[in-house]
Amino acid sequence: MKRTFVRMLMVPGFIVLGTWGLLRHLGAQQSNLLPSEEEQQHVLEVFGRHAEELEKTPDVLGLFPSPGTRKIFIITDRPAMVPTQVEDVPVGIKLPPPHLPPPPGVILLKPRGVDPARSEEDVLPLQEAHPEMEACPPGYREMRRYRWRFCNPENNLQILPAPMALPIAGIPHAEAEAIYNRHAEALGKLEGVTSVGLGADGITVSTSRPELVPGDVEGLPVKTVPPRRFRHTNHTSNSKTTPFHGGTAISDLVFGFGTSGGIALSQGKPWLIDVTHGFDACDQFANCLAGTVPLNECQHYNTASSFYQSPNSNPERISWTSR
Repeated sequence: MKRTFVRMLMVPGFIVLGTWGLLRHLGAQQSNLLPSEEEQQHVLEVFGRHAEELEKTPDVLGLFPSPGTRKIFIITDRPAMVPTQVEDVPVGIKLPPPHLPPPPGVILLKPRGVDPARSEEDVLPLQEAHPEMEACPPGYREMRRYRWRFCNPENNLQILPAPMALPIAGIPHAEAEAIYNRHAEALGKLEGVTSVGLGADGITVSTSRPELVPGDVEGLPVKTVPPRRFRHTNHTSNSKTTPFHGGTAISDLVFGFGTSGGIALSQGKPWLIDVTHGFDACDQFANCLAGTVPLNECQHYNTASSFYQSPNSNPERISWTSR
């Protein structure tokens, strides 16, 4: 399995169920499902008092408050070098996306000038690398992204570029994006095409007529996939499902939004089955060491991370989550 997150029993003999009575066994008392308004406000106030100071810490690559989980999340690739809590608010860790290491010195940003007819890729500023500079010159403000240091003109702040992004098929990321922008509209107009997107390995075109799609554009690979049909369950984003069942919108109220796969019962315990992208913010590890206790005999309940149904309106906790 990819990225194992435990919320169900992975042994033979489980029975898929759909009864709200069993699912309630996962939760605590309904009155304690979400932080109170006072608790959430406290998280925001603590974040406000310390955000500027934390942003200056070299190993803090980003941060944001999460009142719904009573946490402040820090983006870092060195978790041991950042605080575990700020005042009395716990800190959650979010890893940054893969990126290139920063070059020495700083990068000066300069506006390209005002041109109403300029293309979308020309909106980004010109970049001048200055490895010999230890600091930004007068009139510039230093801004950092993933340890890359940009000098932004004080009187004309520019959009930060993303030179730290990994190349796509050997092509620098910014150049690959420019190629994609030049060809996406034309690719989208081909017969049978339902969507066009840029990914880590090139352009992906969803189409029923793959023979009409070129294999590459300006050296950037183009791959085709069959079109997909989706059935949306948007109504469950705002209303509760009773009894709870698969196909219901769920969220951890931080990063993960997805659709529940269903419920499984093993040895009298219910387990929620879900896709892994719903666990992006889950940093709670099971209380038992791997291999020491049979999976469904380890205590997974009462962890800090939880999943909720009707996430956009009066969220209600339906399960705890742990890795």
